[in-house]
Amino acid sequence: MKKKLPALLLFCIPFLLAGHPPAIIEGDTQTFLEDVRIVGDLLLRGDLLFESDGKIPSTPSTKTTQDVTLYVRLTGDDANDCLTESSACYSIQEAIDRVPKEIHHVVTVDIGAGSFTAANIDGFSVGESGSFYINGVLSLATGLTGLSEGLPENSTSLNHHCTVTDDEGGWAVNELVGKIFVAAGEKRVIISNTSTVIAYAGGCIGITSYEIHDQKTVITSSGQGGYAGIETTNVTTLWPDKFIIRNLKKTDGTAMGFLMYAASGTLEYCYAAGQYWGYVIGQSPRVSRTLSCFAGASAMGGFFFQASGGIRLEDAAAELCVAVGGNAGMGFQIEQSVYVRVEQSFARNWDKAFAVSSVLHAHIHDSEGYDSFHGLLVDHKVGGNFSGCSNVWLESVFFYGNSVSGVTAENRSNLNLYGIQGTNTSAIGLQLGSGATLTHQAGQTLTITGASGDFSMDYGAQIPLPWSNLANPGDTVMNMMNGCRGETL
Repeated sequence: MKKKLPALLLFCIPFLLAGHPPAIIEGDTQTFLEDVRIVGDLLLRGDLLFESDGKIPSTPSTKTTQDVTLYVRLTGDDANDCLTESSACYSIQEAIDRVPKEIHHVVTVDIGAGSFTAANIDGFSVGESGSFYINGVLSLATGLTGLSEGLPENSTSLNHHCTVTDDEGGWAVNELVGKIFVAAGEKRVIISNTSTVIAYAGGCIGITSYEIHDQKTVITSSGQGGYAGIETTNVTTLWPDKFIIRNLKKTDGTAMGFLMYAASGTLEYCYAAGQYWGYVIGQSPRVSRTLSCFAGASAMGGFFFQASGGIRLEDAAAELCVAVGGNAGMGFQIEQSVYVRVEQSFARNWDKAFAVSSVLHAHIHDSEGYDSFHGLLVDHKVGGNFSGCSNVWLESVFFYGNSVSGVTAENRSNLNLYGIQGTNTSAIGLQLGSGATLTHQAGQTLTITGASGDFSMDYGAQIPLPWSNLANPGDTVMNMMNGCRGETL
C-alpha cells in the first residue's frame, strides 16, 4: 500500500550549502525521483507517493536491462507485477505500458486464452540484440463437427496449395476455413474443406499426422485511436522477425482488425473478420509483413498495404496468407507504394481478389486469385480520378473461376508476365485498357482464358484474340489511347 503526504505541504530542508533558490515540485500527483540531491529548500505542491517501505519509487527505466516475460490473464490484476502467471496483469495495455521504450533484450508479453480489451503499441525501438513478442494462444480446435487431429490417407499439390484427404474427417463444408493446419512442425492457413479434404496454403508438407488449431486469444473493441483491436505505431526494428504479434483473433466490428502504421514488424498466425479491413499496414519505415494470417469477409477487404512493403527483393508484405470474402471488397489491396511483394497467398470470393494502384513495383508470385469478379485489377479509375503507372510482375500466378475478368489492366499500367494460368467464366481472360502495356517474358506460360477468348484490348471492343496472336515472347503489346489500337513495340 502506498502512503501519501497531504498536498501543499512545505518542507524547508537546510543543507550545508545555503543561498540557493528553492527546488519546486508541483502538479502531477505521481512524481518519481531517483538519485536526486537538493541544495537549498524544497517546495512540494501536490502529493508525494512513497512505496510501502517508505522509499521514493525509482523512475521506470527507458531501456531494458534483461530478458523479461510479462503475463496477461483473465484472472490477473493490473496492480500485480505481471512477472508470473500467478501474478499476471489483467489487461494487455498494462503489460505493454511496463515495457521500456528501448528494447535490447528479449521481451515477451504472454497473453492467455479468453477475450481481452484492445491495446496500443506505440513508440518502441527494438535494437539489434533485442526482440519484442506479443503472443496469444494457438491450440487444438474444439467444437468441430469432425476431427481436430488425425492420420491422412494422402496429400496432393494443386497449383500453389496442398490438399489433404482424411476419409474419417467428418467436417462440415468450410467449417475449417481460417484455422491452422499443423503438421511436421509447420503451420499453414486452411483455405477450404469438404467433409474429407482440407486445402491449405503453400506446398505440401511431408506428414504422418496432423492437428487443427485455432486462436484462443480474442481481442475486443478498439484501441485508444479507435481504429483497430491492436494498433501498432512508431515501432522501429532492423528486421521484421524482431517484433512479432502472433496468435490473436479479432472478429467484432471495428474499423480494422489489426493496424501497423509507421511500424516495422510481423503479424503472424492471426485471424481477422467482420471489420472494414482485416489488416492495414502503411507507412512502414523498413519492413512490415503478414505471415500465415487469415482475413475473412470484411466490408472493404482483407489485406491493405499502403506505402509499405520491403526494402529488399526477398521481403514479402504477405506470405502464405489467405483472404476469403463475401463477394465484396478486395482480398489484397496494394496502393501508393514503392515495392510490395505478395507470395504464396490466396484470395477467393471477393469483388477483386487482388487490386493494385499506383505502385512502382508490385510483385505477385506463386499465388491464386479465384472465384471472384476480378482475379486482378490494376490501376482502375476510382471516384472520377485516375490512378496509374503501376508496374506489376506476375510470376506463376493462377487466376481462375472469375466472372468479370481474369486480369484487367488500365491507365498506363504495365504488366510483366512470367507465367499466368487459369480458366475463367468471364468473357475474356486478360484485358488491356487506357494505355496499359503487357510484356510477355520469353519461355513463360500464358494460358489464362475466358469463355469467349483469351485476350482483348479495351474491354473487348476489338475482336478477342488468342494468345498466339500476341507479339512474340519478349515483345511488348500496348493499348494505344488513340482508338485502342494494339501495336508491337
